[in-house]
Amino acid sequence: MVTLCTATVLKRLDKLPTLSPMVMRLAQELAHRDTDGKHLATLIEKDAVLCAQVLKAANSAMYSRRGKISSVPQAVAFLGLSKLRRLALGFSLSNFFGRMRAASSWSATRFNLHALAVATLADMVAARTRVPGAENAFICALLHDIGKLAIAVTSPEEYDVIAAYCSSHATGPLEFERQILGIDHAELSGIIVARWDLPAELQQGVAYHHEPHKRPRAAGREHELHLCDLIFTANSAARALGMVVEAIPQVSNGAPELSLPGHDLPSKEILGEFQDEWLRTCAAL
Repeated sequence: MVTLCTATVLKRLDKLPTLSPMVMRLAQELAHRDTDGKHLATLIEKDAVLCAQVLKAANSAMYSRRGKISSVPQAVAFLGLSKLRRLALGFSLSNFFGRMRAASSWSATRFNLHALAVATLADMVAARTRVPGAENAFICALLHDIGKLAIAVTSPEEYDVIAAYCSSHATGPLEFERQILGIDHAELSGIIVARWDLPAELQQGVAYHHEPHKRPRAAGREHELHLCDLIFTANSAARALGMVVEAIPQVSNGAPELSLPGHDLPSKEILGEFQDEWLRTCAAL
C-alpha cells in the first residue's frame, strides 16, 4: 500500500493554483444574501464565460416563459437574486475547478454536481435555522470537498487507491485517507480555505463537515451549532440521494431525513423545494 506523510501532502498543495481575484471577489460578494443586484450584474459581466452561462440559465426551458433575455441585468431581474446567487457562485467555482488535471478515477462532473447539490441543500436548511454565519452556508458547502480535489490533483496515485477503497466499502473514507496520506480530505479542505484567506468560520465549516462534534468549542458554548453542522446535514442528505463524488453504487432507502439538533426541520418541504430547484439548475448547466 502506497503511503505518504502529512508534510509531503501539504507540500504538494503548493501545486494548486490560487483563486483568481475575479473568482475571489465573486465568491465574497455572492456569499452574502444582501448582495446588490446591479453590483452583481456588473461583476458577472466582467467574466465572459460566466456571463454566457447565466444568460443560458435565464433562457433555459425550465425558466423562460416568453421572449428572450439578452442582458445580465435582465437575468438578475428575471431569476431573482436568490437563484442567480446560487447559479453564479456555483458556475464561477466550477469553471475554476474544471481546468485542473486530476487522477484517472476522478470525475469533475460528479464533484461539481455533488458540491452544488450540497450547497443548494445547505442554503435551504440555513434559511430555516438560527445557526450563526448561516448566510455563508452556500459557499462553505461548495468548498467542503475541495480537499478531495486537492488529493486527486496533487496525489493522483494515492487518490486512485482511495477511490478503489470507496468503491467497495460502505463506510466513509476518512480513516483510510489518514492511513494513506496522514491526513483526511476534510482537514485538507480547511487548510486550503485558510490559504485562500477566507473567514475562519468557513475554514472550520469545511474542516469538520464529517465530524462536527470534534470542532473546538468555547466553554459554555458546547452545544452551539456551527456551519459544519449545516454542511454535515446537507452532505448526508445529498449522499443519501446518490449525489456523491466517488463512483459508489447507491442503494436508495427512500427520501433522507434532514436532521439538525434543536431544529424541527420540514424535511419533506425542503427536499421538495430542492428537487424543483435541482431540475432547474441541471437544465441550465
